[in-house]
Amino acid sequence: HNSTAQSQSLPLRHKQTKERRKELRMNEQAPDGKSGASQVDEHGDDDRSTDEFDGSVGSSTTHHNNNQRHHAHAKQGLAQSETTAVKYSKILIIIVLMAATGVVATFTYKYTKQQEEEDFHTRFEDVVSQIASVYEINAKTISDVYDSFSLQLTSHALNNDGWPNVIMPNYEAHAAHAIQQTGARSIGFATIVKPDERAEWEQYSRDNQGWKQKSFDYYDGNTRVATPVTNITAGSLFRPSESTSVQPGRDVYMPLAQFAPLEIGEVTINFDMLKLGFFPPVYDRMVRVKAAILSEVRNLDPVEGDYQFPESILVVPVFKDMKQRGEIVGVLSSALSWKNYFLNLMPEGLGTVALVITNTCNQTQSYLIDGPVVNYLGPDDFHDDQYDKYGIDASFNPFASEMECVHTLHFYPTEDFEDPFRDSKPIKYTIGAIAIFAVTAFVFIIYDCLVENRQTKVLTTAEKSSAIVSSLFPANVRDRLMDDADAVGGNTTMRSSFKSGESSSKGGGILSELRPKSMNNNNGLMDRIDAKSLGGIAQLASSPPIADLFPSASVLFADLVNFTKWSSCHEPTEVFALLETIYNSFDRMARRRNVFKVETIGDCYVAATGLPEQMPDHATVLANFAVDCTRKMPQLLNQVVKTLGGDDTLNLSIRIGIHSGPVTAGVLRGEKSRFQLFGDTVNTAARMESTGKSGCIHVSQATANLIIEHDLSGSLDITPRNELVEAKGKGSMQTFWVAKKS
Repeated sequence: HNSTAQSQSLPLRHKQTKERRKELRMNEQAPDGKSGASQVDEHGDDDRSTDEFDGSVGSSTTHHNNNQRHHAHAKQGLAQSETTAVKYSKILIIIVLMAATGVVATFTYKYTKQQEEEDFHTRFEDVVSQIASVYEINAKTISDVYDSFSLQLTSHALNNDGWPNVIMPNYEAHAAHAIQQTGARSIGFATIVKPDERAEWEQYSRDNQGWKQKSFDYYDGNTRVATPVTNITAGSLFRPSESTSVQPGRDVYMPLAQFAPLEIGEVTINFDMLKLGFFPPVYDRMVRVKAAILSEVRNLDPVEGDYQFPESILVVPVFKDMKQRGEIVGVLSSALSWKNYFLNLMPEGLGTVALVITNTCNQTQSYLIDGPVVNYLGPDDFHDDQYDKYGIDASFNPFASEMECVHTLHFYPTEDFEDPFRDSKPIKYTIGAIAIFAVTAFVFIIYDCLVENRQTKVLTTAEKSSAIVSSLFPANVRDRLMDDADAVGGNTTMRSSFKSGESSSKGGGILSELRPKSMNNNNGLMDRIDAKSLGGIAQLASSPPIADLFPSASVLFADLVNFTKWSSCHEPTEVFALLETIYNSFDRMARRRNVFKVETIGDCYVAATGLPEQMPDHATVLANFAVDCTRKMPQLLNQVVKTLGGDDTLNLSIRIGIHSGPVTAGVLRGEKSRFQLFGDTVNTAARMESTGKSGCIHVSQATANLIIEHDLSGSLDITPRNELVEAKGKGSMQTFWVAKKS
């Protein structure tokens, strides 16, 4: 009667088992954190026995006849479906090839055009960066020249008559040198004279007017004779008139003491610069910031002759002492052309770059930079609008101080600059891509003809092979053989699974057993496991052992008390039902606590912390896990009693031992490879368990010390054991009981 009932239920059990196995394979990660393969390993023995038993029950002749009829009916359907599938596959492949040709050709053209555009843009950015660095060097050179000139004037005054009575000897030579370095049109020096110093200054300037003739004589072939120096004048710069009063709102004069080249400015000597229309605002700003000031742009519409480029007036303070931050006693003024900042910016042959300069004084000027040469285009924005998207802006402040107008530089490429980047390369690459796909399509057609001729032979052979296999094995055994072959084939992907930190649904069971969920992304011992070595010893000679030393870890042994006696009185299924109930619950608690389950040896549960992932509070974590286990144990036993019956199950209890110290851990490769722990710490933990008491957590001195150190919440109670423990191989040991504080 039992055999009949069991036989009737087997097909249903077999179907459920296959569906369960199929579900495990489809899920990359099972809900409890283990991989599908790991769960199959846990339940594999039961499934396997069911399948084998199913295959052995009933008449083998009946299975054989059914399979023959099945394959006889399927034979024609298989051939017809394969023919239809191949036909539509060919059509689909041709359509895909045509679509791919269009997509790749379009992509190739757009990509090469984009690369061409990026090369053009990158080259332009590089050129502008080079231009910026060079004009900054030019600006720094100009600034340094005027600062040096100012220091020379201060030094001369300190070593001679003092301010304001200062006339620099060889002024023309100093100025000519500065003009050569900066490209300035002229340089003038004006001293600041108070009203009560006016007469003294006028007399001093007349007494020392010999510098003027020396300035004329500085140039070879000069025949010009200097005119006498007059008193301080006003009026306009080139139409001076005698003036006896200071500029309204001012309390000083600023006569132009020296000027170079003198031949174009002799008439300006002793002219009061503060009565020059544009000069006072620039002077006031210079006095406020005590630094060089560049005025707004002048001569935006230059004429032929000396004024071919826009200019600004540069005003540089001359200080009373060498500190260069004290009282301003004089001024250097210079007519400085803007082109001088942008000379020699680029090497020849790179094309031209448009430069537009704007400022907050509503002034605009445009230049065309052509290698080392710069050309002025006019007082407006003359760049080509089609290159607006490539524009690069840069601030301009050559003297690192407040300017009368804030200037901004705008750089744009030109058609001349872009020409070298426009060629037929995109068209050539696109035609090449189309040709490759055309050749591919032709090869595919040839190959398809060969495959079609071969397909008939292969299909005939496959049908014969299928008939032979069906005649040798029942259907369920054949399916299981195919499943096992797939699982073995899946092992080839284990290496990538180890490296990516993911469990594979095929061949990945050992990984999920070797490390907890929190270790999936850590590099170390687990990442060095060779997938091939897990199945045998073929590579043991060519690869190093897989082992590490964990200097500080804790190991737990948990044993079921009275289990041996209990198991002798119960069926094997009941024994395994008990162990699965307890250990599955322990496993879930271990994952929550980040505890690493090592293995189960009979009724002994082995776990550890501090490995494979090291942690400073490993002893405290493992102790809390042990407390969880002892608290959960009564509930689990009651659950088993409700399921299996038998009050003697309540007589079971758990005894736990923990020890902390260095542990050697690794994988012993070969058949049925597994992760193992070695060392004195493991042995001592086993001694703690064997010498403990039922329902108690027994720990060593080392573990107790670590718990006291790291139990920051103070939730654990550490109680010394009254008597010393005699542990085999260890002698007398002081040990402790651990419990949760109430």
